[in-house]
Amino acid sequence: MKLFRAVAPVLDVDPSELSVESSQNTIINWDSLAIINLAMALESEFLISLSAEDITRLRSIREIVNILQMRGVRIE
Repeated sequence: MKLFRAVAPVLDVDPSELSVESSQNTIINWDSLAIINLAMALESEFLISLSAEDITRLRSIREIVNILQMRGVRIE
């Protein structure tokens, strides 16, 4: 999945370790700095602009999917 391939390097995990259930509670490297880096990676990969509110919600893959879908991004 394109999303997993974009998120995995930021979180320093293999894409195969990610699922829609992945979150700050399940990935140790998912800290406040990772959230900022996730925002930049998502904006670059999916050519979108995230609001400050969106960025504060980048705490789980499920929430990232919701945000991307609200921006019109089709999730593979």
